[in-house]
Amino acid sequence: MWVPWALDMDNEGTLYVTDRKGTLHFIREGQPLSAPMITFTDTFTTGESGLLGLALHPDFATNRLLFVYHTYKEAGTNKIYNRLMRLKVNATGDKATVDKIMLDQLPGSDANGNHSGGRIKIGPDGYLYIGVGEVYNQNIAQDLNSFGGKILRMTLDGDVPADNPFPGSYVYSWGHRNPQGLAWDASGQLYGSEHGATGHDEINKIIKGANYGWPIVQGDAVTKVNGVNTMAPILHAGSDTWAPSGMTFIKNGPWAGKLLVTNLRGSQLLLITLDDNGRVTQQSYFKNTYGRIRDVFEDPKGNLYFSTSNRTGTGAKPVANDDRIFKLTPKFVVEDQTTNTNIQLKADAHPNLESIDTAARTLTAMNGATVQNLLSQIQSANGTTQSYSLTDSNNNVKASGLLVTGDKLAVTAQNGITKATYIITVLPGAEAKLTAELKGGSSVYAGGTFDLTYGLIHVRDGIFAQDVTISFDSAKVQFLSAESLRSSFVIVETKVTDGKVRILAVSLGEDNAVKTDGPLLKLHWRALAQTSSTTSKLPCPMLLLLTVKRMRTEKQRLMEQEHK
Repeated sequence: MWVPWALDMDNEGTLYVTDRKGTLHFIREGQPLSAPMITFTDTFTTGESGLLGLALHPDFATNRLLFVYHTYKEAGTNKIYNRLMRLKVNATGDKATVDKIMLDQLPGSDANGNHSGGRIKIGPDGYLYIGVGEVYNQNIAQDLNSFGGKILRMTLDGDVPADNPFPGSYVYSWGHRNPQGLAWDASGQLYGSEHGATGHDEINKIIKGANYGWPIVQGDAVTKVNGVNTMAPILHAGSDTWAPSGMTFIKNGPWAGKLLVTNLRGSQLLLITLDDNGRVTQQSYFKNTYGRIRDVFEDPKGNLYFSTSNRTGTGAKPVANDDRIFKLTPKFVVEDQTTNTNIQLKADAHPNLESIDTAARTLTAMNGATVQNLLSQIQSANGTTQSYSLTDSNNNVKASGLLVTGDKLAVTAQNGITKATYIITVLPGAEAKLTAELKGGSSVYAGGTFDLTYGLIHVRDGIFAQDVTISFDSAKVQFLSAESLRSSFVIVETKVTDGKVRILAVSLGEDNAVKTDGPLLKLHWRALAQTSSTTSKLPCPMLLLLTVKRMRTEKQRLMEQEHK
């Protein structure tokens, strides 16, 4: 990759990543980087600019929306701006389009492309937070009429929240130089990382309406602006340079509650502990091991992902396979089988389904297949409990009816949290017709009994009654009895004449109509003793051949059943 900038993950475990050159990608476990979901051809990539921040909508699973922060060159004027956009991902999950420009013409740097800010995150309050740099125009950080050098806050539809500190304004905090990281602790308190001028990189506790002093002060220094003290950081780099970027509060394992901050110039992951007495301590990991580290993300299991940023031309020394995204699996993380969302076709019968690709999360169905067909013909790939639901391509619940291309099957794992969505494709061709079938064992001793099951496949509409007639050779087989295999589907009449049995069965009420494929009746038979090998046909409704053989020994032997 060329400078992956921001990471976020959906609840199916798909990792999304922005690339500074202007492309959005996704990565599924065990698969290579996807082709671009969208490419912005007007991207300005000089300095620290490009396609930067990324945040998935909290309801991404249903509305397929996400947000990105983008630096672009305006057509006609060649002026450089930043903007916040909302994108919509298509039903198959491989392409995205611009849904809405949320905020346009944010300050951009025409000179060197630096200090664009770019971090966007959705807070626990459900609002969108945006870090905007002062683009080397320092004084705008102290100008409340400019969005440069600020952290902004807006609703997910682009409105100004009613409780923002400055009425009618997106500004949440001000006096920032180049805010690069945003993260909330367990109490909902926001923290931010920020680049200093010469050293003095900061970790700040972000207070609504507060002024963080740039360019008047930096580091521990404070001053008054309009009679109000500026805010000092909880931690800064002093004369050292970290160039802190993405960060997250760890939620799982022994590091829970600690703040993990990526460092670009510092080339490390910085683990920061904030204790109840206000003391702040730090530990360094992977110092100078992977080069410049841009963003970090923790998944629900506790796995950590971080990205490198070594192809920026800022003194880093990229290796051949840079840039990269790494996954760290802590020792306490155990892959629990109850998180399984892989499904498979039932081995005994799946006449309406063609195939399932668990890696690509796709399912192929036959033309004419229904929701009920699908649900009755799939199962968990490892035997764990799963639940299933279907929606159409517009995410409307689909409880019945024919499947169409673009429908989606949601699989919820046994833990009730992990989910996966399979995109359905329906093969073209003639619609499968309602078909009856007889099935049974492969052999029986002459004189012995055997059973056949009668059932239906390609059921689409409710079946309220069945009038079944089976013809047989009464010299070779004898019909004994029939029983229903469904409690709400009862036999009301059985009539046997020479070589025929007629069975009339009905459903008990409209709500109990037969709506799914499968067996309905069990038919009990006896194979009569024969003096030579013969063939008997039972032609209703599917041709069934019964072959009766007499062995050359004294023992009577086998009637073979073959489906054709």
